[in-house]
Amino acid sequence: MMLAIYLAAPEVENDRRALNTFYGIRRAQKEGRLMGTASYGYINKCTEDGRKYVALKEPEASNMLWAFNEIAKGQYATNQIRLKMNAMEGSKISRTSFYRAIKNPIYYGKIFVKAYKDEGACLVEALHESLISESLFNKVQMVLNGKTLAERPKGKIIAANEFPLRCFLKCPRCGGHISGSGSRGKKNVYYYYHCNSKCGYRHSSSKVNLAFENELLKYEYHDGINKLLKEVILTNFKYIQKNIDLQKKEISEQIVNLNNRLDSAREKYLQDRLDFDDYQIIKNESKQKIDNLEMALQNQKLSSKNTDIKVKLEQVLDILPNLSQLYIKGDNYTKSSILCSILAEKLEFQETAFRTPKLNSALAQIVLISNQLQSKKKEKPLLKVIFTDK
Repeated sequence: MMLAIYLAAPEVENDRRALNTFYGIRRAQKEGRLMGTASYGYINKCTEDGRKYVALKEPEASNMLWAFNEIAKGQYATNQIRLKMNAMEGSKISRTSFYRAIKNPIYYGKIFVKAYKDEGACLVEALHESLISESLFNKVQMVLNGKTLAERPKGKIIAANEFPLRCFLKCPRCGGHISGSGSRGKKNVYYYYHCNSKCGYRHSSSKVNLAFENELLKYEYHDGINKLLKEVILTNFKYIQKNIDLQKKEISEQIVNLNNRLDSAREKYLQDRLDFDDYQIIKNESKQKIDNLEMALQNQKLSSKNTDIKVKLEQVLDILPNLSQLYIKGDNYTKSSILCSILAEKLEFQETAFRTPKLNSALAQIVLISNQLQSKKKEKPLLKVIFTDK
């Protein structure tokens, strides 16, 4: 009997230690401490007195910030963004780890504590520095769950060579999604863009592809007018930048006011001058507004970060005169990038040609200015074009 108890003692001791470890980790998580190996973009560190903590790690943190913002746009497939991020400076991340990371609330300063016995699952405020706002995190989750509205062509699938316009076409009959497939004949395989079988819309992919290449020719122009285009666009850019700076200032002031309101409510609550329920309402409303404003401010900063407008404008103006050739000679990723960049909505192909496509505002203005500059009218064309900051 004593021997049996002696032999069982190590197992009991191991179970006790495991249980203590479990409760210790759970308690630490509730206190907001990130346990285990830090996620991508963070690093485990230790202070001089031996206290462990988690800090942001560069350039991985900036890479993840870029990835979250790119996913939120919904233009490309998540794995394509991961591959592009892996080509940047810093360590690479696997597909599985990346998918786990972009769903992890630690990036907006929260830690998920699993349910246990009578305690339900919950999110707690973390002690480590957040990388993104909660609103950006939620927007990314909506994109991942497919709950965003299709505002413009996404190009999330890099299609086969025969179907570069896949994801960029809309059925002119029913407005449905156009797909592409091959049909094997006696000797060859014939490729078609088509709607669903109920609609019956179908056209040869080679015919549609050639028609779009001809469509691109309409946006080309002689590069001799680049100098004038550059002057007009830079003038308008200064106007836009001034508005952006004013918006950033207004957003910053609103954030300060909301934080002051939150601090005041906290002081009143601690002094028993405000009920807990009222304090919670003010706290939740203020934090939601602050998150939304911080996301707006972050987007404003990203739009102006590392922006050398003159260099980028020269790059664009070098490309536009030869846009069709760049598209024709480009690989599938290049074609998809061009389509995402120039289109504001999906294309509709009729029997022999496309309906006039809706271009993004910047290219539409450049084309307009180009047409005015090339006009053969004797009157000097009016070039007062004001860009929007959308």
